[in-house]
Amino acid sequence: GNSNKAPFLFKLRYLSDSHSINHFINSQIEQTLESKFAIEKFWYLAKAKKIVIILDGFDEIATHATEKRRLQYFHELMPLMTASKHVVITSRPSYFRSLNEFNLILEDVNKMMFEEGSPTLSDPMRRDTNAKELADSHAKLIRRQVLGGSIDTIKKRQSSVYEILPFSEEKVIEYISKYKEKIRIIYKCSPKQLYESISKLYDLKDLLTTPLLLEMMLFVLIKKPLNLNDSNLSIGPAALYRNYVYLHLDRDWEKGRIRQYLNKDERLYFARGVAIAMLKNDNLEVSYEQVMSAIQGTAKGFSDARKKFIKEHIEEVSSDVQVCSFLTLKQENVFEFIHKSFMEYFVADYVQSGLSDRKRIPELAKNLNYETLYFLGGFSIIDANISVALQYQLIQFGHTDSGLYRRNIYGAILYSNQINSESSFSSCTIDYLRFKAKELVRCRFYDLVFYRCSFDETIIIDSQIDSLEMKECQSKNLNFFNCSGNVSLGNKISGLKINNCDGLACAIEGEVADVEISNSKLSMLGSKVEISSGSASEFALHFVFQLGATFQLKDFDFEAGVLALGDNTGSFHIDKILGKVTKNDLKKFSIQFERCSFINVTFLFMSLHSKEFLLAKKEGRLKNCKGVLLLDGPDISSNYFKTTEYIDGEKTTVKHRIGIFEERLLLIPNDYQLVKFVASRFAQEYKRLPSYDFETCCWDWIRAEVSNNKELMGTKNVPKKSRI
Repeated sequence: GNSNKAPFLFKLRYLSDSHSINHFINSQIEQTLESKFAIEKFWYLAKAKKIVIILDGFDEIATHATEKRRLQYFHELMPLMTASKHVVITSRPSYFRSLNEFNLILEDVNKMMFEEGSPTLSDPMRRDTNAKELADSHAKLIRRQVLGGSIDTIKKRQSSVYEILPFSEEKVIEYISKYKEKIRIIYKCSPKQLYESISKLYDLKDLLTTPLLLEMMLFVLIKKPLNLNDSNLSIGPAALYRNYVYLHLDRDWEKGRIRQYLNKDERLYFARGVAIAMLKNDNLEVSYEQVMSAIQGTAKGFSDARKKFIKEHIEEVSSDVQVCSFLTLKQENVFEFIHKSFMEYFVADYVQSGLSDRKRIPELAKNLNYETLYFLGGFSIIDANISVALQYQLIQFGHTDSGLYRRNIYGAILYSNQINSESSFSSCTIDYLRFKAKELVRCRFYDLVFYRCSFDETIIIDSQIDSLEMKECQSKNLNFFNCSGNVSLGNKISGLKINNCDGLACAIEGEVADVEISNSKLSMLGSKVEISSGSASEFALHFVFQLGATFQLKDFDFEAGVLALGDNTGSFHIDKILGKVTKNDLKKFSIQFERCSFINVTFLFMSLHSKEFLLAKKEGRLKNCKGVLLLDGPDISSNYFKTTEYIDGEKTTVKHRIGIFEERLLLIPNDYQLVKFVASRFAQEYKRLPSYDFETCCWDWIRAEVSNNKELMGTKNVPKKSRI
């Protein structure tokens, strides 16, 4: 309902401009009302309990205040804090060094108020029996407003706690809609479409849920428009954060001399130092002592006069940095950046600032995470010289320093642009990184391992892959075009395209879905491979024989190509393969096709279950095929290798050693001895048969060696009781 209480807002950043509390109260009210105001009216309303007091920005009184000075500010403000039962005070939590400091201030304030009396006022406030209880209530409220959240070291009292939740997606869009006309003119889209576009950028979605950060981000986006039609926005993550940080520093500076203890460059330099301290301690939190140590350390780059000033005023400088450099208080004497991404950005900013010195950078020998390298690489969009400097670091220190040094530089290089061309990656393990919409053109990979990385919409073009392993990686829409060499893919792939690759050996472990192979010669190897859905056209696919290996292909369409059992060189060499294994070994190697179609396909000693063969034949999924196909299953003999003939005038079932389908496809029971026999005869004619010869020779061999060869065909009379 309606309230008869009048709200009074006091902006505490102007407190230091006043010579007394009454002068401050009077000046603030007159500024709000834009007219003269008698201070006696305020105290009259306070006595009548008709006011609500809002003290805004305790941290803005002086950013460089010491602990003693902060206590004095509390003393000065106590007349206002006790002037009403309804008082709200706001501040950044990082303004206080620790929770202990905050509690001691409140205890000291209470002691002063109730043992020594109130500060002298022109019209002193009445103190009654409820004053101590009221002060305790205020103390609790102050703790809540200043420190926020539920904190164990502060005792719970009777009160109502309201938590300010982050903006929901709907609220963010509603807020963005305030600028819908500018968005329509600049981006030619709706507020919702703008939100969907910018929320895809690294970590911006979380930042947008905070009102202040959302306002700042919109200011950046409107002042520096982005190309939303570019899948890899040209501004890049580093430029976006840099603009945001600079706008934040400018905003602080424009608040006047109370925010000008340190200049903008100094605050930026110190923020980098605090981030590096967190990196060195391998912790996202930093103590007050570590903040001061970082400040003293980074001050080494300043002039002697400035270093002396900082040393003499280290506590004031520390307070300034805590307020102005994106730090917040988390718990007792522990600070963190208001968002993890700021720590990562400032680490990357520190590293890139040292690249121009052409010296070894110790931080590059640390295990930098994906986000930090993402920012570091993103600086190349701001300054093309960063890419050159990264290459220099790689050449001078990358192969003489630790593997981490090389790994971090490679990671930054990979993030330096959407398209990386003419790059060489060698002798390194790159782990826990994420790549999206990445193109690698005319690159070379040698002894390179990606470990637990993810690839989304990544294409490798015109590249020589001497040795590339994607160990325990996840890939979505991974494309190889005109590549050759040896690649080992991850254990989970959705969307794999191999086009125009002549001589690519591909090792796969685990599940692969949606595969497309075209105009390529490919060797496939692995221990347990499951490929579901896909197609292959104009291809030569060799399954490399390995003991215990299992290949399972489901719902795959093969057209105009070769399926062969071979070696990892891409050549058919069945006689040597079988000459090295026993009958039991052969059973440990399996290639299974389920619901696959074969059109104009040449088989060379591929195996197919008899039921699948029969079903494919019935459903028209086996057309115009040729070569040598091995069949297994309990019903082999009854379906494919028996005919009914009249011998000596009597109807007799005749069993053949082999069969012929459509006069072009030789069918052989998957019997070890028989397969070796046929393979041996084949090898005598073709010592080493490359894939490109399959189309011309397979049927010629079947016609010449099989149709007219009684030994190979073989017949056997079967008693009448065995007829089928």
